[in-house]
Amino acid sequence: MNGKHTMRDTFHRQLLILNAIPRYPRKIGTDSIKCQLSSAGHEVSLRTIQRDLVKLAETLPIVCDDAKPGGWSWAKDAQAMDLPALDPHAAVTLQLAKTYLERLLPQATLAHLAPQFLLAAETLDAHGNGLRKWPDKIRVLHRGPNLATPEVNPTAQAELYEGLLKEKQVRIQYRSPQAESAKEYVINPLGLVVRDRITYLVCTFQGYTDPRHIALHRVEFAERLDEPVSVPDGFDLDTFIRNGELDFATGGTIRLRFALSENAAVQLRECPLSVDQEIEPSEEEGYVITTATVQDSWELRWWLLSFGDEAEVLEPASLREVFRQVTVNTAVYYR
Repeated sequence: MNGKHTMRDTFHRQLLILNAIPRYPRKIGTDSIKCQLSSAGHEVSLRTIQRDLVKLAETLPIVCDDAKPGGWSWAKDAQAMDLPALDPHAAVTLQLAKTYLERLLPQATLAHLAPQFLLAAETLDAHGNGLRKWPDKIRVLHRGPNLATPEVNPTAQAELYEGLLKEKQVRIQYRSPQAESAKEYVINPLGLVVRDRITYLVCTFQGYTDPRHIALHRVEFAERLDEPVSVPDGFDLDTFIRNGELDFATGGTIRLRFALSENAAVQLRECPLSVDQEIEPSEEEGYVITTATVQDSWELRWWLLSFGDEAEVLEPASLREVFRQVTVNTAVYYR
């Protein structure tokens, strides 16, 4: 181990020791400190801990009482100190947060956490407890093909996040999927939703009260304004999602009844479609009949189509007709 690594390891160990010491009249013994250090990945002797304590006491207001064994505490009149020490368990949590939450956090928050992210990486590098490799062993996958995540304008994203955070209106230039050029709008940001690889901003457009959602990667420019947002009466982000707005709803709630192969039904036994889902045997061998109350949406139809010939929509009749026409058209394509 090189000298720089040894010095960093010693410094981190001593920070952990200082964090473990309580304020007078509470106290902690070296045995307890040793246990805390061990759980943080520092396997050192009691003699090393005692030497650290004596050295730290030369410049810091920590004291040891005269008991046998002695107990250490911050002096009664010691000024409170905020010591940025991280144990490996907190460090690995920060590393995972950076990996999976980075695009959800405002830039100001990321900048504020940058030193902690760096300290987390150094903390994991400094110990041989296996946690350093933990982020390399975790992945979050999405269903379907491995599509690329659309690029988001970082400047526009920062302005939109600031508007959402500080509840201010934002002027944007937004290009709809079929449009050749962007149009300018003033919006009231209300919430943020990530679905698969796309980040959506839930908002209202100036002059309207009905909440909509826009894809962040289609925002070409954004500027936070000083005007406060106007929130529709009774708006709730969870209710907005439950109403199927992000599922591209095509209608209201329906009572869906469909036949499904036993193999495909395993998924629904483990992850039900709704709280009132029912699965019963079918007259056709190898199939079951599933019934559930769901939101009629394009997402639902795409999901049902993904089963191919292992699923048959039975009710409602209107949805069955939609799928009958789809299969007719598909048969023409593959004729």
